[in-house]
Amino acid sequence: MLPSPWPDRPPPRTVRPRAVSSDFAGREGMPNRLRTHLTRACIKKRAQLPSCARKAGVSVKAAALQFALAHPAAAAAIPGATRPSRIAEDLGALREEVPAAFWQELRETGLLDPAAPLPAGA
Repeated sequence: MLPSPWPDRPPPRTVRPRAVSSDFAGREGMPNRLRTHLTRACIKKRAQLPSCARKAGVSVKAAALQFALAHPAAAAAIPGATRPSRIAEDLGALREEVPAAFWQELRETGLLDPAAPLPAGA
């Protein structure tokens, strides 16, 4: 509990949306600090992304890495490879062709903000 900056008021409480570990990236046992910020709406949107990617023939990893690097302020994306084979996998994802129709579908379904910058050629 944090100390109150106002002596005559009770200290502030931290209220976080409830999420279970299986709701965050499909991984069990994720630490609380990584998953407590997710809202149910965010979890629902995240669940729709793989089906959109499958329909377009795109890997979620390719879409995620390329989307992250599309922002003009992004200089790098650090996917956090846990073993050497992941580095080659990440490079392949960066080179993967993501069709413009995929990004358009994400915008139409509300999974992507219309103002979000997209990768070149999208």
